[in-house]
Amino acid sequence: MKKYILLINIFVFLFIGTVNAQVEDVKDPLLQYKDAEKGLKFTAGGRLMADMAYYNSDLTPMKSGAAITDARIRTSLTYNQLYFYADFDFSKGSFKQKDLFVRYNFPNTESGIHSLKAGYYGDPSNMSRSTSEYSYHFMNRPATVYALSYGRELGVSYKYYNNSVLLDQGIFSEGEYNKQDAGNQSFTLSGRWVYRPINDENTTLHVGASARYGKLGTGEVVNNVLTRSQTLESDMQTGVDPTARFLHAELPWASANLNLGVEALVRTDKFFARGEYLHRTVYKSRPDEDLFINQLGGVWSWTTLDSWRNGNPIRSSKFNGGYVELGYLLKGDKYTYDNEYGLLKGMDDNNSWEVVARYSYTNMNDINDGDTFLIGRQQFYPNGVINDYPAVSTSVGGGRMHIASIGLNYTLNQYVKIMGEYQYTNLSSVYYPLDKNFHTLQMRLMFSF
Repeated sequence: MKKYILLINIFVFLFIGTVNAQVEDVKDPLLQYKDAEKGLKFTAGGRLMADMAYYNSDLTPMKSGAAITDARIRTSLTYNQLYFYADFDFSKGSFKQKDLFVRYNFPNTESGIHSLKAGYYGDPSNMSRSTSEYSYHFMNRPATVYALSYGRELGVSYKYYNNSVLLDQGIFSEGEYNKQDAGNQSFTLSGRWVYRPINDENTTLHVGASARYGKLGTGEVVNNVLTRSQTLESDMQTGVDPTARFLHAELPWASANLNLGVEALVRTDKFFARGEYLHRTVYKSRPDEDLFINQLGGVWSWTTLDSWRNGNPIRSSKFNGGYVELGYLLKGDKYTYDNEYGLLKGMDDNNSWEVVARYSYTNMNDINDGDTFLIGRQQFYPNGVINDYPAVSTSVGGGRMHIASIGLNYTLNQYVKIMGEYQYTNLSSVYYPLDKNFHTLQMRLMFSF
């Protein structure tokens, strides 16, 4: 009989693909099968998020409207110490693979809990990225996080935690698929470490640090030279028109990334405050001799390798940013904390209300003192000298953005939530000199079963 029940549950899971609920974000999933004797548990479901947004900007328009910003199908299987999880996204009219991993939970010890995880899942080196979007207290993560941190990666990681500490670290590949145009996939080392000097049922104080080092080995072949590059960008904390061009940096010859971060979180029954500061260095390298040989014979060709290097300087680029988030529970039981992931949990109490506020700052400018930007040519000129030859600058004008947000969230129950938000954005970009002020009103309806 139990076998037939399991088959029926699997069939229902496949059938409700359009319902889109999410089992990981609810305390008691509606669709589940348990066999305590065999240590077996199966869950299935999904989630749906629909947004509406109105934008007002100085010059460059953003497209107001509505959109399905998230539509997931999820399933999990627990068998004794093994846990398998799969998550797929069908929003925006396309299929995207999300989490797909297996985790082995070692037997609990008095000192803490150990686990080993392998597959495709979120990079552990960021508090905001590690928080599920359904459990987040804002409609979108900070722009700083999108621009300077990482999402899902393919790899293996080890985690240890107890009431006082969280140690989460792993090794990952450069990409989830070996489908690059040229080159070989490289590696990434990533980790997040949290200490909780205060952590009980009513109060949590945690401080933490994170780090990530990743090599770039993939690229494309141009004139018989392997050419690597990297693009960093972020939207304006909105999903209806996720325009990324306002905060955008193209980084040719990127060879490695070093990410460093610090974080803090305070939680009481009715209040929370949390934030992160992120710093990212993009190192660069290139085959100078090959590039010098390729340019020989041109109209403006350099005649010696040293002169070519002097006319085409290269250096690493540095970016930074951070955010602070605050929340106050107007009605509801209390805020809760997740020891395993070092995160503030989402709101699940029936008919609960909270007010939240956030300030985020993202700096993707790395401009040399004295350099001049000529918008007609869309490029920087070193030392303020505008001429045709040479005219190479190492400045990067990715943009600087401040965003202040205030929101009101309502939780009908653990399966249905409504969010409303206003945000003001101030942009400073050499590519958009007339765009300074952006105002956004947005609302989200979320279902998760």
